[in-house]
Amino acid sequence: MSVDSVTPNSGTSGTIVSLEVKGTGFQAGATAELSNSEQAKIAGSAVMVYGVDRLTCQFNLQDASSGSYALT
Repeated sequence: MSVDSVTPNSGTSGTIVSLEVKGTGFQAGATAELSNSEQAKIAGSAVMVYGVDRLTCQFNLQDASSGSYALT
């Protein structure tokens, strides 16, 4: 699996952000999470796979600290 793009590529703490992820190798049952070195991982919800090249998901950023996160 690889990720080519994520839209939007930012979010605001205290909100729920919906992402569209484009790439290759996505499969039914996929999961998503955001992580950085300063905070516990944030699990994605409502992950929907639309073929092997696109998925959507949501992240609750209610308690998220600012900074960069990795999407896995």
